Order: sequence, then C-alpha cells, then structure tokens
Amino acid sequence: MKNVVQSVLFVLAVLTVTQTWAYSPIDTLPKFEFTAEEIPAYCDKVLAAERAEIAKITAKNLSEVTMQDIEQLEDLDADTTVQLYPVYLIANASTDENIRKNGFECHKKWSAQSIENANNEKIFNIVKAVKQSSTFSSLSLQDQKLVNDYYTGFQNSGMTIEDEKLREEVKAAQKKLSILTTQFSENINNARLKLTFTEKEMDGIPENIKQSFARDSESNYIVTTSFNSDFKPFMQYANDDNARKRLYLAYVNRANPVEQNETNNLKVLKEILALRLFIANSLGHKTYVDMQFATGAKMAPSVATVLTFLKELRTSLEEGLEEENNARKKIKCQMLSTCSGDQWKDLELNAWEVPYYNNIWKQQLTNVDPEEIKQYFPIRHVTKAMFEIYEELLGIRIRKVEGQYVWHESVELYEVAEAADGTTIGYFYLDLFPRDGKYQHAAIFPTQKRREFRSAAAYIDGKTYQKGDVRYPAVVMLANFPAPIIKDGIETTPSLLPHDNVTTFFHEFGHIMHGVLSKTKHYSQEGTSVARDFVEAPSQMLENWVWKKESLQRLSKHYQTGQVFPDALLQNMIKSAELGNASHYTYQIFLAETDLLFHLAEGPVNTSKWFNERYQRLMKTNQPEGSNRVASFGHLTGYAVGYYGYLWSKVFAEDMFTRFAGDNLFSPTVGMSYRKEILEKGGSEDAMTLIKNFLGREPNQDAFLKTVLKQ
Repeated sequence: MKNVVQSVLFVLAVLTVTQTWAYSPIDTLPKFEFTAEEIPAYCDKVLAAERAEIAKITAKNLSEVTMQDIEQLEDLDADTTVQLYPVYLIANASTDENIRKNGFECHKKWSAQSIENANNEKIFNIVKAVKQSSTFSSLSLQDQKLVNDYYTGFQNSGMTIEDEKLREEVKAAQKKLSILTTQFSENINNARLKLTFTEKEMDGIPENIKQSFARDSESNYIVTTSFNSDFKPFMQYANDDNARKRLYLAYVNRANPVEQNETNNLKVLKEILALRLFIANSLGHKTYVDMQFATGAKMAPSVATVLTFLKELRTSLEEGLEEENNARKKIKCQMLSTCSGDQWKDLELNAWEVPYYNNIWKQQLTNVDPEEIKQYFPIRHVTKAMFEIYEELLGIRIRKVEGQYVWHESVELYEVAEAADGTTIGYFYLDLFPRDGKYQHAAIFPTQKRREFRSAAAYIDGKTYQKGDVRYPAVVMLANFPAPIIKDGIETTPSLLPHDNVTTFFHEFGHIMHGVLSKTKHYSQEGTSVARDFVEAPSQMLENWVWKKESLQRLSKHYQTGQVFPDALLQNMIKSAELGNASHYTYQIFLAETDLLFHLAEGPVNTSKWFNERYQRLMKTNQPEGSNRVASFGHLTGYAVGYYGYLWSKVFAEDMFTRFAGDNLFSPTVGMSYRKEILEKGGSEDAMTLIKNFLGREPNQDAFLKTVLKQ
C-alpha cells in the first residue's frame, strides 16, 4: 500500500455508528477542535479500530481477493487522514504547548502503527495476489498504478527480505526513523528565540519596522528568529555588524541549542542519516539515494542525471556569482574606513553581511527599497486580487465561510465552487501569521483529500455517506507573513508583504488549487500525490504572474494612497531581482547537492562541518564559527533526496508558462486546459504524460535557461 508503507497516509477502520445526519458539503469538513486531554484517548481509539479492521480485511481467502479489496484498503487510508491528519495539523499550529506535544505524540504512534502495517505479511499478500492475478493486465492504468505503487512500497518496507531477523531490524529502524524525523521538525517549530537589542544596535532599521518589535522593561527591542517578520528585515537594514552576527548565529543555531545535547538537531540528523543508510543497505542498495531512485517514483531517470544537471547549471552561474560577490565587496569597502581603491579585492564576505550589502547594492543601482515595495501589497488586497486571478483562470469562485471552527482567531476558511453553477468543489484554510510554536515556514497541509464513496454507506465520526456521496477536500496553508502592527488593540498598520512574500503566497496557493481541484478515481492519486521532483512545477509556473505588469496592477494597492504599482518601480524591481539571480540559484543548487551528497555517503558525515565548508567553497562566503545552519534545514526530513526537485521541476514550470504568453496571461481557455490536464489529474498519470498533453509537444529547457541564466 503506497500510503501506508511510505508513512504518508495511514490505515484506519471505518467506525460504524447508528447516528445519521443531513448530508451537505460544509458538514464534511474535518474535525480540528481538540483539547490536549482529548488527543491521547482519541488517537488510541482510532488506532485500535484500525487494528481490528485490518484483521477483518486480511481474514479473507486470497483466492477470492480482487481489485475491490485494494480499493477497500485505500478507502481506509482516506478515513485515517480525515480523523488523524487534523491532529497533526494542530500540532503544527496550536498556541497550546500541550496540544502540540500530544499532537506530535499521536503522530509518532500513528507512524509506528503505519510501519507495522507496512510489514504486515497478510496485507502484502493481498496486494501481491492482485498484482499477480490473471486479470491484472485488464485493469485500468490508474488501477494498475495504484497496485504497483502499493507493491513498491511494501518492497521498500522490507517485505521482500528473506532473513526474518534482518526484516525485524529494518522495521525497528523505520520506527526509530519516524520518531526522529518528527523530532527534527518539532525542534525547528519550537525554536523561536528572542533576543534584545539596544536603540543603537537598531540603527539603520526603518522606523515602521522598529515599531513592529516589542520592547522590554529597559526599552530594548525584542527581536525573534521568525524569518519574515524579524530576521530578514533586521539582516537587511541593521548597520551594526556585531548585532547582525549575533542574530544570525541565534537563527542558524535555533534548533541546535547546546543545553539540549541529547535532542538537538545535529545529533538527531546524524541518527537519521545512519538509519536511512542501514535501511537502504538492508534492502540491497549501496546508498539511500540509490534506494529512492530505484522505486521509479521520480521523473529524473537517475541520480547521475540529476548531479550532472546541477553541476552544469552551477558552472553556468559561476561568472555571475563572482560579479555579484564583487559588487558586495565593493560596497563593504565603501563602508570600511580602512579600505579604499582596489583593496576590496582582498576582502572576504561573511554570511551575516550578505543581506545587508545586497540591500545597499540593489538600492544604489535600482533605487528600489523593499520597504517601499511592500507598501503596495497589503495582504487583504493581495488575497482578494489573487483569488480573482485564480477564479478567472480556472473557472471557479471563492467565498469566505463564517461560523465554522478554526484553531486561531486569525485563521480564515474559504469555499471553492464552480463558477458556472456554484457547485461546491472543496475548501481551504489560510493561517498566515507567525505564532510561538507554529510551523515556521510556508507549506500546504492536505488535511482531507477528495473521496467519492464507493460503498453503499460508510460511517465516519457519526456521519453517514451514501454511495456516490463526496467528502470534499480541505487544504490548509500555514505561513509566517509579517503580521499587522497592533497598538492598544487597534491595527495601526496592516500586514504588508514584501514582493518575495507575494511570490510565496501565489506559489503556495497554487498547491491549494492542486489539492482542491484534483479529481481522480483513486484517493491516493489526488492532488499533490505526484512525483516528488514534479510536485513544485504547477505552483512554480504560477509564480510568473507576480512579475507581469498586468497582474501586478491588480495585485497592488498602496495601503495609504490606493495607487497601483508604478511601471518604473516594476522595471527597477525586476532589475533588482536579476542582480542577485546567480546567488539565488547557486544557493538552491548548494542545498540540492547537500541533500543528495549527505544521502550518497556510505558512512557517517560531519554534517555541520561539511555544510559550512561546502557553503564557503560554492558561495564564496564564510559561515561564522559555531554556525550549525544545517540543523534547521527542514527539507532533510520531508524532502529527503528530493530538494533538487525545486530546480528540476522549474524546467517544466517555465515551459508550461509559455502557453500563457502574449495575450493569454488571463486566458480562461488556457487556464481551463491547465486545470483539466495538470491539476485535476493529480498523480493518476505519469507526470511527463501530463506535461506533454498540456503543452501539445515535448517539453524543453529553453524557457528555464532564459529565466535562470538570463540568456
């Protein structure tokens, strides 16, 4: 079972009850309302029911097994998600420390039981019986893909290992790995550190930003390690080099506190890499990378192909990176009383200096101030305009839903419906601002995927569904955009988005649309259940709209004057973005290669030392002594051997955007084609097939190279 064995979705029994209810789309929303005390018992009840139901399913005679039995297992996956995924969501979003703690403990139990199911020989025999049956070849391609994915998952869990002792060791390693990956993420979520800075140390920071910071009893400013709201603007504007270095070290070490020597993320990561290597070796693979590529679940044909792609791209960027670093060194020289003339050539760049000098350099050449730009992007207007663009392109309507439970007062719920007749398609939640203990980046959580009921009735948490009824998708966006400035309970300044946050918003909302609009036969092929190195492409394509004059005129509205984004400022902003292009993509390549090379290692790796040395070698910039930035590289868990996918998928994203060129930027015809050929089909077909069908031709790299290399 693909979802079970890969620890993504977990099997759970259908809870049969006698209560009935009046079916309506809004009533299918998942349950998010839990107290900390309720979670352990709820979680245990769900998992106990799962064990009982699996026993019933596996009692069937193998000679009688059919594709319907596979579908029944998949339906259980769907029911698990709607009951336990919301617990995982609030573990990442709640302000209650005990809810977060119990939520993550539930997730660990869930993962452990998933691994037990992944090693359940009776379940494997059901999948194997269908795959080896005489009727398998006559199944639809979607059915065959489902069975093959499940079978491959069981292989990766160790079910084909003949040595029973080794198989048990692999299972134990998988359980330990699941606990550690959750711990790694939890450590990052909980690490929102607070530092204090004097008025002098705040010199250079614009007044409106300073006003957003709290003050302590001595009137010092309290600055946190929250990236968008605090860390980023401080690093861009603070003139005090030592103050920037102090905040930088706190930020990169936030998930690796010295006082937590046994649970800090460097130690956790070391164990994660060792366990992954052990599992891969036990399954007959030289490295964990080899194991991941052997499944055939990626677009890229081999890791060698990926490494060549990354190296060639990095080589093409080297000249541009050198030019950009030289420009930063010249700025540094201008600001040092001891430097003049050509002495800039002898200077070195440090990681805590780059954002600061970068900001000055860009302002000198383009007269673009990020603080000026964000005044044109108040989040309420951006949200409204973004909705309208997606509505126009995809033939949908979005409306806010009131009166439903949300886990924080700032969270908003929306319905997506067909523009033509108002038929409900699905729902999404927006949770956009930082809080203590909350997930610290921007991501989509598919708490409930679309499910059309195949059986006459199913009873989940007291809800009765008839055959053909639909449980509607409900997707959650967690982000950490700058919050509104509140003084004495009154909003004095709305949330204003830097342009890169507008890009992130558009990108993540693309994932929401992928999750909500997907409509496949099989639940496990819905939405973003696609090849890991393709999953970003649909959203990356949509980022292009935030750089086009026509869409920026709709997305922008100065929060004070109401003016739209000026043409001259747009041209300067584009030029400003291009100034750091080589650095941006070289850093993405560095992270992608870091992920791959850690997992290509055939023994222990000193991850922090390796990260810092390679960073200096590729970026030509020093990390400070004591830096452990790798400890907060969250993608090493959920995106293991997959970070390269951001660049790999961008090749296809830029190519797909060519269909919207010219007068087609807001074309409903092209937009509907995109919806039908890419979004709705989810992972039901091979990604390359989807791309070819949408483009009407073979894809190529031309648009990608033009974007990245400015050719």
